[in-house]
Parts: sequence; C-alpha cells; structure tokens
Amino acid sequence: MMNLEKMNSSGNVSESIKKTCTVITIDELKDIISKKKEGDISILVTGDLHVASRSVDNSKIIDSINKITQSSILKYTDSLIVNGDFLDRRISMASEEASDFISLSLGILSRCKRHNVSFDLLEGTPSHDNRQPAILTLFDKYMREDDKFPLRYIDRVSIVDLLPHKQEFMKKHYGRVLKSLFIPDEVSTDSQVTWGMVKEMLSMNVLDSVDMSYMHGTFRYQEPMFTEKSHVEENYESITNCRIVINHWHLSSSKGEKIRAPGSLERLRHGEEETKGFYYCILSPGMDGSIDVDEYFVINEDAVIFKTVDVSKMTLSEVYSFLDYVSDNFPTSKIRLQLSRLDQLYPSISEIKGRYKNLKVTEKVVDSHTETSIDFDNVSTDSTFSIRPDNIYELILNKVEDSSEDVKENIGKILGEPIDVAGSDN
Repeated sequence: MMNLEKMNSSGNVSESIKKTCTVITIDELKDIISKKKEGDISILVTGDLHVASRSVDNSKIIDSINKITQSSILKYTDSLIVNGDFLDRRISMASEEASDFISLSLGILSRCKRHNVSFDLLEGTPSHDNRQPAILTLFDKYMREDDKFPLRYIDRVSIVDLLPHKQEFMKKHYGRVLKSLFIPDEVSTDSQVTWGMVKEMLSMNVLDSVDMSYMHGTFRYQEPMFTEKSHVEENYESITNCRIVINHWHLSSSKGEKIRAPGSLERLRHGEEETKGFYYCILSPGMDGSIDVDEYFVINEDAVIFKTVDVSKMTLSEVYSFLDYVSDNFPTSKIRLQLSRLDQLYPSISEIKGRYKNLKVTEKVVDSHTETSIDFDNVSTDSTFSIRPDNIYELILNKVEDSSEDVKENIGKILGEPIDVAGSDN
C-alpha cells in the first residue's frame, strides 16, 4: 500500500532546502524559540496562502494559517511576514469567503498586538491579491490604541526598519537599526527596471545594503526558461546582508547562502507533491558586527494530499482497495488516476469517481503509445521551459521565426498582436 504519510514528512522536503535549513515540526519550533537568547530576532515568513482558493476547502487553508500564527508561536516571534498572495482571487464582501478572511485577519492582528509582533503584508500577484489585503490596515487602525507601530501593507518597492517597534533594541545589540527591502510582484515587466528602483531606494536611504529582503516573484534559477520579469539573483545577493526570502513559485528551494524560497503553505494543485511548510529564522549578533542566522523549514504536517497514481497495471479491486485506504485515513485528499484509454480500468473511471464522496478523484488520460516517464528531479533544464501568459508570445515567435510572411501574419492575427516580418517597418 502506498505510504501517503511520507508526503508530509521531512523525507519529502526538497534537497536544496534540506541542505540550507533545519527541517522541523511546529512542536519542535515552539521548543526552539522558547529558548531564544537576549538580542535574538525571530522572523516567521509565509506566503502563497491563497485564501478563497477553489482547489482546496477554504476552512483547511485557514486552519493551516491559524496553526502557524498561534499565540504559542507568536509570543516568541518578533516579525511576521506574509510574503504575497494572501488571497487567491477577487472576492465579494458579501461572500462566505470574505467573512472567513476577515475573521482570520482579525485573529492574526489581535495576536500580533497581544505579543508585540511586527506584521508586514506584501502585495502579491495582482490577479490573486488584487490589493484586497489592504483592508487589513483599516482593521489594524481600529484595533490599536495608537498608530505608533501599525501593520505595514507594502505595495511598492520599499526599504523599512526591520523591527519598527524595537529600534533601541537593534541599536543596543546590533549597533544600528536593521533594514528590510520589500518588492511586490509585477512592479515592472522588466526586472532591470525594478532593480533600478531598488538602487534608487538604497541611494535615497543612504545605504549600500539591507539586512533582509522579501520578494514576491521569481528568480532566474527557478525558471528553466526565464523572461525579462525574472529577477537576477546576483543583484539581490550583492545588497542583502542576511537572507532573501522569495515567494510566488509554490515549490520550495534554496540557492546559495542567501536565497530561500519556502513555497506555498498548502498544496493547491497536482504537481505539488513535496512537503509543504514555512520559513523561520533567528538572527543573532555575531562577532565584529556580523549577524548569525539560524534557519528552519517548518513542516505543515496537515497539508492536503495531492497525489497522482499510475493505475495502468492495477485491477479494479486493487484500485478500490487503495482508495478505501485513502478515504479512511486521508479523507480530504485529491487523487488523480493516471491511465490510458486502452487500459482495462478505463471503462470503469466514472464508476470509481462516483463511489467516493469525501475524496476528489480525477483522471489523467495519457496516450499509451507515446507517453514516456520523465525523472523531473534529474531532467536537464536545458531541454525544459515553462509556458506562461507573459512568455507565450515570445515562445511562439521563436518557433515561427523562419516561416513565411503569410504564416506570421495569420498567427499574429490569432494572437491579437502583429509579428514583425522581414523588411517590415512595423
């Protein structure tokens, strides 16, 4: 029987994360941070929460967020960062999802206030957040007795004090006020324009570097075929003293000494079978003005199971036995059965899907004559690329580069955007 318990375990965490972060459970995190030393700064970073997602029950997402922002964690935490994509889509204020979002937000704000936690909320992808999280600033205003250290909703390139409420503390232990850089998603369609904004912001603040960087977007290393929107890692490594935490890509990864991409807190679709979690780090004063960093990837042990299972060689009885096991032990799971139309199980797919009410069972139909198995952990990135709305035009253009002018003209009409042809002034 397939062991689904391992999907939310340390053994299923990405290799690059395991090389750079200590992988722990929430209970282990509580024990570690309860012993933090004088002068330590503890930071919790999560993102890609996608509240109101249609792919996972909203109550499950909210339970996961409440669990990682519970009082027993926040009372030892100095800074909470929601690193973009708090919401999945535009929601009506009259909807149940809006009511759940407001209740969740008020709870987090209340706990941050109670435990004196700095709360920074970065705007994510416009098609997801759509500036809706800004409403938290209104909630925060009415919950606080003063406006001295309000929640910071950040929707533009910004450099701010790492802990706005602990400036004297930072001066005492670090000899200066530590600084954070924030970069929301889609500041520009050209990452070099965004980088120019960052350099201008550094100059305005008379700074050569910042201590932490928080970003929503992608680095070039995350995309086998990057575009102009992809950030250049070396730029931000050169101006960040401690760590760069970036969200948007749902799969977790690390690059080098500084870049950490914790991925989404929950599984939200098939293809996200690795262990989910969030990032936590503790800064400590080091020797000669340096800063030591202890890093943790904290597992979400209750993440929803998304699993694709090859059933092409299984009997109907074996499939039912497997799904009965899943239904009894992981009742909210999303199981995708992979098979071809020529397999003996194919005529029974509708019957199988209709048998389980608490599971989401779908099928992935492949062509048995052409389907090949690919080891994505070892595949060469030279032969792969991602297709997205922002790069599909460029990909098609590369494919038709040597085609006739008539072909280019017709494709341009289909795309709604003209394609330059030889000798054209357009």
